[in-house]
Amino acid sequence: MKIGIDLLWLKPQKNGGIESYIRNLLDGLDKYSAEDDKFILFVSKDNEESLKKIL
Repeated sequence: MKIGIDLLWLKPQKNGGIESYIRNLLDGLDKYSAEDDKFILFVSKDNEESLKKIL
C-alpha cells in the first residue's frame, strides 16, 4: 500500500508538540508497517534536512 503524508506545513523547531507527535508517528509507522507498505512524505525545503534524520 502507498501512503502519502503531507508535511509541507511543518516548520522545524517551531511546531512544538505536533512536531514530536509527527516524528514518533513516523517512527511507529516504520516499525510496525507491512513489508510492502510505502510512505511518501511531502516535505518543503525548510524541513527536508531535519526529517532526513528520521527517514
